Amino acid sequence: MKPDPRFLNQPKHFWAAIRLISEEVGYTHVNLTIDEIKRVLTTIEVPLSVRALEGLMEPWSLRKCGGKTWLVHTGPLPVQSRNQMLAFDPKGRKGWKTAVDALFNRSNKRAWLADDWCCRQDSPVVLVCEYLNYRQSCLNGIEKLLMKKIDAVSCFNSIKKDLKWNGVVPQIKQKGKKAGPAYLTGIVNMLVESIVGKQAFDSDPQSLVTFVRNGKPVRTLSRRLDGAYPSTVNPIAVWEIKEYYNSKTFGSRVAGGVYETILDGMELKELSDSENTHCRHCVFVDDHHTWWDQGKSYLCRFVDALHQGYVDEVLFGSEAVTETPRLAREWVKLHKERN
Repeated sequence: MKPDPRFLNQPKHFWAAIRLISEEVGYTHVNLTIDEIKRVLTTIEVPLSVRALEGLMEPWSLRKCGGKTWLVHTGPLPVQSRNQMLAFDPKGRKGWKTAVDALFNRSNKRAWLADDWCCRQDSPVVLVCEYLNYRQSCLNGIEKLLMKKIDAVSCFNSIKKDLKWNGVVPQIKQKGKKAGPAYLTGIVNMLVESIVGKQAFDSDPQSLVTFVRNGKPVRTLSRRLDGAYPSTVNPIAVWEIKEYYNSKTFGSRVAGGVYETILDGMELKELSDSENTHCRHCVFVDDHHTWWDQGKSYLCRFVDALHQGYVDEVLFGSEAVTETPRLAREWVKLHKERN
């Protein structure tokens, strides 16, 4: 997956809005409209489990949707009105108190935007809305690419046979039931090797990626990555592999993998912006159960990182098979041009 040019080079406040709205509406959602975004960012609502009261006045209101009733307030809530709203229900029903308390608790923990934020000329809301709907539309395509373990094993064995590869199968670094062959890593290694040669790249870096110029260090990345071409010193390309075929739950280690990618991407982007030194950054992601059934919102974060310029390409599932040879040929071409 490559970025959509419409959403590249956006300012920081654009991505601030993306994250804020994603937090409020969820990372997976139906198509949004500008009016819906405005409503979400300028109001707060909680489900009301008891019969609605009559006589509520602005900024309080009721909203009915899908057979449910929601208690709604526009704008941040003044502290002194809590007791007033509780007293509005003379029966002191638990459901009413729960809804009022929930509104005040949420109001104190969220960012409030001005009512006219969506209407200002400098507001990015139109492009924000387009991007959120675009990101949502990407998910179905990504889902079709993600492989299950049985599919990855089949692809690995097929490529190994076709290439007559007799190298050592890489192993997952986790222990216990999560240990075993790293099939996606093996697929990537075999395909890269078929293009650049066995000795022409580092398939298991044991050192940090470093960029030097005129015998002096320019930047050293914070983490060891999963591959580098041609080496970890002044690489043309680096890559990360996020495969979790043996994982049953979406744990902190999986979530942390997304943030590792963002960290690496931020460092590489800073290197490009400050030193005019660009290194291709690719991420391979797979396992249908982990990423689709349990971590769908984190797929959205990969799409965000791609468009923030932190990753050049994200390859989901079977894209590792179809696109890795193309990537390797591009890296070889860049290496020849640079030398």
